[in-house]
Amino acid sequence: MRTIDRIAIVFSAVVLTALGLIAALSALGWQPSPLETAAAFLTQRRIEAGIGALLLLLVAWYLVTQSLAQPEARSIVRDTSLGSVHIQFRALENLVTRTAQEVKGVRDVEASIRAHGEGVGVGVSFNVLPDVKIPELSDEVQARVERAVREMAGLLVTDVAIEVRNVVGQPKARVE
Repeated sequence: MRTIDRIAIVFSAVVLTALGLIAALSALGWQPSPLETAAAFLTQRRIEAGIGALLLLLVAWYLVTQSLAQPEARSIVRDTSLGSVHIQFRALENLVTRTAQEVKGVRDVEASIRAHGEGVGVGVSFNVLPDVKIPELSDEVQARVERAVREMAGLLVTDVAIEVRNVVGQPKARVE
């Protein structure tokens, strides 16, 4: 959630809470009536009241436009002669995860996709077993992921960033 979203929500919550409190106190017969006091204050201070009303209108407009806004599409769109093809990032992340898990010595894979112009950037994060050579393993994962995304999704892969999070598991028992 962006900072401006949080500010708008907090401002709206404070204003609505104050209005609700004034209405509740007025309904309970609180004297002098908070509504009368607020009305008298606002008629004496028209500039402040105008600024407050403008802020309320801006926050209301912002909240309405944000609630009607479509969520950001997380997909790649390819136009073909028969129409467009939308490939969700989630589908690509699953493809990358399955491809990386097929490499011997790789465990606990997480993938992320980033749109890069006409192609995609791929992030692959995983744990490795203790008996593997990390540079060769990383090269193999990069090559397999690039090939799988290119062949199965028809997308250009601009980069494959590898993160080895940890070395996990027990080394193989050695017989002497």
